[in-house]
Amino acid sequence: MKMKRIFLSVVAAVAIFGASFAINHPKPVLVEFTVTAEDAQYYTVSSSPDPDCTTEGEQVCRISTSASPDSQNRILKTQATATGWKPE
Repeated sequence: MKMKRIFLSVVAAVAIFGASFAINHPKPVLVEFTVTAEDAQYYTVSSSPDPDCTTEGEQVCRISTSASPDSQNRILKTQATATGWKPE
């Protein structure tokens, strides 16, 4: 009986530690941006939607990312996933 009580105490301590870690380290939030231009390294983005953006095409027009744009409204291509395209 004493061994069971010790085991349950250890399990409770591990659960509390895991819960506190999850609360203090939230998952990044993905945000969608409209791409207004791109170069070799960056997407230049806007929060205004593009009505011509679809799921097919050659030009990226929407990205999903957890990164924030820099002062020039750019996001590194390595930090984003393309989610919308339009014909050029």
